[in-house]
Order: sequence, then C-alpha cells, then structure tokens
Amino acid sequence: MKRNLFLFLFASLCLLPTFADNSCKQVFDEALGLFHTSQYYDAKLIFTKISDDCGKNYKNVDAMLQLCNHKLKEIDTILYVDGSDTPMVRVLKQEAASIAFDVKCHGEYIIAELPDWCEVQKQRRDQFVIGYETNTSDSIRNGNITVKGGGQTIFIQLQQDSLPIIADTLNTDSLGIIAEQDTIIINDTIVVEEIDSIELEDEHAMAPLAVDMTSISAAASGTTEYIHVTSGKDWEIQYPSGVMYMAEKVGDYVRVKIAPNKSYSTRSNYFYIRTKDQTESIKITIYQQAADQSDVVTTPTTTPAAQPTSSSSTISSSYTSSTPVYMSAYDRYCADQGSFEVTWFGTNFSIGTGFEYSISALRLRWGWIQLNPIELSIGVDFLEMMGTSLIYSYQPSLNFVIPTSENEAVYIGAGPVVGNYLWFKAEAGYRLHWGEIASSDIFVRYDGTVTIGVSIQCSSHN
Repeated sequence: MKRNLFLFLFASLCLLPTFADNSCKQVFDEALGLFHTSQYYDAKLIFTKISDDCGKNYKNVDAMLQLCNHKLKEIDTILYVDGSDTPMVRVLKQEAASIAFDVKCHGEYIIAELPDWCEVQKQRRDQFVIGYETNTSDSIRNGNITVKGGGQTIFIQLQQDSLPIIADTLNTDSLGIIAEQDTIIINDTIVVEEIDSIELEDEHAMAPLAVDMTSISAAASGTTEYIHVTSGKDWEIQYPSGVMYMAEKVGDYVRVKIAPNKSYSTRSNYFYIRTKDQTESIKITIYQQAADQSDVVTTPTTTPAAQPTSSSSTISSSYTSSTPVYMSAYDRYCADQGSFEVTWFGTNFSIGTGFEYSISALRLRWGWIQLNPIELSIGVDFLEMMGTSLIYSYQPSLNFVIPTSENEAVYIGAGPVVGNYLWFKAEAGYRLHWGEIASSDIFVRYDGTVTIGVSIQCSSHN
C-alpha cells in the first residue's frame, strides 16, 4: 500500500511541470493570437502575466513584450477612456453620487485636471471612480476632467443637472376665468367685493419659441454643446443628425455632439428647432475648423450629407475657429514618465582629464526639478589639477530637467563636491528612457576634472 502511494505521488510530481507547461503554452498562444490581430495592448498584458507566472525565459516572451511596446508606440493609440480616445461628455444627476470610467493605457496615466466639486474616490490601472457633490444651484454645472497617459490626452466634459425649479403657474387654457369674487384684506379687515369675470392670458402658454444660441463654433477635435430652449408649445428637432453632428432633446435643452473633423477643409451644417405644430422654427448653424495636416494620418472624410433645402442662404465654408490645442513635450514626458519619478539605483563612468566611477540612489524628480541626494564617486585625476591623483567624493546635486519628447529630456545641474578636497560640480546631459524602468544619460561634467560619460539607471513613477 505504501509502495503504491509513493509511486502515485512520484508520478504526480513528474507530471506537474507538464501541466504547468501546457497552461503556459495555451496562454502564450492566446497572447500571440492577439498580437497577430493588432490587439497589442491586450497582448502585452497577457505576455506580462506569462513572464511573471512562467518565467522570463519562457519561449521568447521578453521579445514579444518588446515588440508589443514598439507597436504601441508606432500607432500612438494607447489611451482609451470608456473605449474611446476622443473627447466625451457625461451628464450627471443633480444629487451627489459617483461615476466610474474604464481605462486602457500603455504605461501609467494621471488625472491632470478635476473640477473642485469632484474628487477621485478610486484609481486603478484599469479604472478610476469620480465622486461629485450635489448641485445646489438652479443652473447646470459644468466641469472638465483631463486624463493624460501614453502620450495622449483625453478631455471629459461633465454636465451636472441643476436644482429642480418649481414653477408657480396656472394650469389653465390660454383664456380662463380667474375669479368671480375678489377677497381683499385692508388693515386686518376682510372685504369681499363682487367683480366681473376677468379673462387673462396664460403667458407661459403663449411664450414664443426661443434659444440662447443660434450658432456653434467647434475646433477640429470636436465638442459637445447645450442649447437652452424655451417655448409655450411642444417642440422638436428637425434633421437631428448628420455626418458631423448628432442633436438630441434633453429636457429643455438640445445636446449637440460634434464629431472630430479629420479632413483638410472647414465644414458646416445646420438643423432646425421647431414647434410640433410647425408654426415657429429656429435655424441652428454649426461651423467646424479643418484638421491640421501635420496631425492627420487618415484620409479626408466625405463631405456632410445634403439636407433638404430651405429659403435660407447656404453657409460659407470659409469660416475658421480657434486653433487646436497641442500637447506639450513636458505634458507628454510626464504622461509617460510620471510627474513624480524615483530613480532607485544608477551607475555611471566618465573619462577626460580624469576617470570617475559613481553610484547613485534615491534620485527624486518632481516635474522640472530633480534632487540627487546620494552619489558616491571614486576616480583618478590624470593632471592632478586638485593636487591629488586619487579622487573620492560625495556629490549631491540639484538638476533642472527639460523634456523634449515623451521619453527624452535634457538637464543641467550643480552641487557641492565633498571628499579629499572641497569643490563644486556642474553637469549637463541628455537623458533617454529606453524601457519601462530603464534610462541612460550622456553627460559632460566638471568637478575638478572635466569628463564626458554615460550612465544607466532604473526608476519608477506615478
């Protein structure tokens, strides 16, 4: 009996690696299929899990991770919020609550802008939750959320419903009798006076159709606008959709969503707000700027579909609106490398009028400013400019980092030199981030000797 049990356990242990390898192979094949169908982000997530669970040396998982990163940088479509990489609008209810947004991002992302009546309740790699306060005003509250990551920026416009307005109106027909007796209080004395029937017009019922704007100007990136409508009659939207827009009725408002313009020419369109009895109508005109040719990678879109003609003249397409907003090199750098970065360990060597080897730790960067509190150096002064050939020193420094792209920057810095002599250090260099955690510097340094060197370091950011 014991012999059989031993054989069973031995066989199980022998087969365990086989089962594990089969599981790794199945998941690897799944990730490979995603990669070949251009789903690089999802493929990268699975390859990362394979590297963690099955080992970095399993098949060619590290090479596939590098290919995924390369492809993601090529297509530059590496940030999605709720499945979209374009500006969006979210309508919030009037009472305090929360709203969740799903995120897909190559690398880290940050919530760069948030209204003061909102707060981040939760933020994970794949989702963030925004809590918002009750709107106690009688007007719609607007705000913007800006999400940055993967070299991109996505704007989310928030529209929060206002406090409900209780109207003190008479539910009468256009013409109705108010009273046959009038009760008047004079000096605490009640006087009842017979009066003739009075006919009164219901002002609300007779209110004409009106809007707070008749034209919308949009940048090439698209936008969402709200038009407030007042009318004593029921109203509707004529031509509620077109190639460049979609209009829908939301209470006493018309929500107009204007799609991004990827063509090289300006465009325009229009629709009507009219009463259902068709006795009144107002034309709403939409103008949109052309896309900048340096930013457009797709072919121009077709012109808007023709709408029924009207007596109104055709709108000229020569209109131009404000210029598009571009993401700065600093914003792209912080989106990829974080606004706050910790370099855990680094090493460098340099040569010139001397030779130096240095190690550093806990280098901290906040935006433009970088503090290097721990750097120990040892070297040789070929010219003995400081009166000694052997150099050993402690060289903390303060650097100013100037991003030039999402993964490149130049920097300048200075600090004291404390060792077998007291002096100062001045340094300038170029930095390249070439992996998820890895970066290198090429620098020129003066610290008693003049040297040119290279470094390698590992870091993390948020």
